[in-house]
Amino acid sequence: MGPPRLPTDAREALSRRSVCQNNPMKALAVLACFSLFACSADATDGGGGPGPAPVVTHGGETSPDPGPAAPAAMEVGRRARATGAFDLGLPTPAPTSFVCRVGAFCDDFEDVSEQPIGARWSDVALSGKSKLEAVGESASTGRGAVSFMTPDASSSVFLDRSGGGAASHWSGLVAFALRAQATPSAQLGGPELLVRSPDGAISVRVSLHREGLVLEQRAPDACPRDRCLPTTTVIAPVKTNSWYRVRLGFEVNAQGAAPYGRLEATVDDGPMLETDLNVPLYDGKIALHAGITQGDSKPAVASLDDVTFLVR
Repeated sequence: MGPPRLPTDAREALSRRSVCQNNPMKALAVLACFSLFACSADATDGGGGPGPAPVVTHGGETSPDPGPAAPAAMEVGRRARATGAFDLGLPTPAPTSFVCRVGAFCDDFEDVSEQPIGARWSDVALSGKSKLEAVGESASTGRGAVSFMTPDASSSVFLDRSGGGAASHWSGLVAFALRAQATPSAQLGGPELLVRSPDGAISVRVSLHREGLVLEQRAPDACPRDRCLPTTTVIAPVKTNSWYRVRLGFEVNAQGAAPYGRLEATVDDGPMLETDLNVPLYDGKIALHAGITQGDSKPAVASLDDVTFLVR
């Protein structure tokens, strides 16, 4: 065995430094060396230490997130590392346009003045005295979105896009823009991806809690805890009456016990958060519920725009 080799980035940095040191224009060479070596060092060690660990709760017990692993297939691009929840969700300028991914179901609600709300969806689900209506303020540069209103915690109102069956191994993407009019008193259940599996109704949901935007992995109480491990992860701080732009990537693989793959989440194009998928989100009919899937303890209003739903 030969001598240990330096990592590629380190060899390139040293090579650049050597070239600089042999440069006859010494004054400029010194400046160039420091500049190049500093850039290479930043590329090697990530430009500083990691942010604070996201808060993850497993069945009522809180622990730090285990850190990054393999990325979910459907997310575009990989960030350098998983970062703290409060690096996400900061106000960002509205995107210039909404672009639908090839092969995906999309709705930017730009045609709500020409056809009924939910005309492109499988169903519109309402309970209690909930209601929905078209509004003119878009999350991007369009002119349409949908507003959902619920009177209490027992009510819900959402658009249902039912797909085919979720296989034992699949990958997918859910993206949307969500805006709540006010911070909830308890919690406001937002869009969810749901699979009706042999273990019951298994879902991954984005909800607004008093402490921030939360990614929930949900399972029925009847599902054994060695099979289902409900988990909540704060992915962004609270911001009222402002749009959250959320992207969720799924990489799902059937197993006898958790984890069942990976979840990736980004908010407002911020750093990517990667976490284990701890509920069996496979082997059943799959559906996207977009809107308010669980009302707050007080009347609540939330708007939705720019939805993308893709399963492979």
